[in-house]
Amino acid sequence: MEDFFCEDTNLNICKISKQYKIVCIEQSLNVKHRQRLLELGFVKGVKIKIVKKSLLKKTLLVEIHNYTLSIRSEIAEFVKVE
Repeated sequence: MEDFFCEDTNLNICKISKQYKIVCIEQSLNVKHRQRLLELGFVKGVKIKIVKKSLLKKTLLVEIHNYTLSIRSEIAEFVKVE
């Protein structure tokens, strides 16, 4: 499994249009949300890019595995990238 403490950047504070690599999903995230992210392909080593942020920065539009999806920033803060 992934490390409990990751020293990398949270997904929700990353720059738009820059590509990142997922390092881990923090285990402190709710099990239901963690499982859903894993089902969507948020696994270690996968490349991810932020396409757009909402005006209030409450949701992110991300590109992962050649598809685009939205994710709440309160969930994205548990996704660590480099």
